[in-house]
Amino acid sequence: MTQPHPETSGSSPTKPQRPSLITRNIRLAQMRTSVRLERVEWQALDLICQREGLDRHRFAARVQLDPARTENTLTSRLRSAILAYFMEAAGLQPQPKAISSSKGKLANEIRVDTTTRPATAAGSQL
Repeated sequence: MTQPHPETSGSSPTKPQRPSLITRNIRLAQMRTSVRLERVEWQALDLICQREGLDRHRFAARVQLDPARTENTLTSRLRSAILAYFMEAAGLQPQPKAISSSKGKLANEIRVDTTTRPATAAGSQL
């Protein structure tokens, strides 16, 4: 008999659900670190890597070293980079704006230019 996954306790024993967060190892330089992303985020990352001719490790290294990425953790940087990649592909240009954070450092606030939003199938704006 299949035991339900600990993160899905209370789910039906006949149809166990997969955990939503998946942990994978990423190599950065000579070190290995764990990253937890949603299944769809891993799929999006793999699609980006396929389109750009990179593996996950090289993509993560680029994101980690990108001075435009101001997020505190690698996981947050990866999530933001994935989102920014697909926003750009959709024609939605993120526009960084320098603001003061609560710690007194400059941080980037992403503002989306809604004037370039794609039309829906009916032709109306989203």
